[in-house]
Amino acid sequence: MNDYLVTAVQRQLESDAVKKLEIQPVSEEMDALIRNIRLRRERILAERNGEFIDVDAIIELVRNE
Repeated sequence: MNDYLVTAVQRQLESDAVKKLEIQPVSEEMDALIRNIRLRRERILAERNGEFIDVDAIIELVRNE
């Protein structure tokens, strides 16, 4: 349970940090790119019910195979 809570808090902190990250675009193109990246990130999280991809689990699975 402790590991689960630590992971949940870490993910929330990471999510909050990304949302608060303010990038000053240097051009209209860059501004559009940043909006597109943020939109895609939100869509991916929505499809995954807010869960990030567990890269460590994927690496472990590949190693075991």
